[in-house]
Amino acid sequence: MLSLLLVLSVGVALVMGLVMNVLGSRGGRRVVPHVLWCPIRNRSVATEIEIDEWTLRPTDVYSCSAFDPPERVLCHKRCRDLPMAAPAARR
Repeated sequence: MLSLLLVLSVGVALVMGLVMNVLGSRGGRRVVPHVLWCPIRNRSVATEIEIDEWTLRPTDVYSCSAFDPPERVLCHKRCRDLPMAAPAARR
């Protein structure tokens, strides 16, 4: 009986660890350089965007070449809702 209880508790701990790992990685984000279509300026712009690593969708825009300085992004960031191409190559 004690060994069954031990096996069950270890199993539950492993499952909980796996679930927490998956949920924890879902919140992972990274900032990447990207060229996006700006629906406001009606042209392509160079950006640094934050990507959700789970969904691979943009979650924030940190800089945009349509603004001066680029780090002062003052729009509603609607470009995040548009389909994305592959990230720009690093220089």
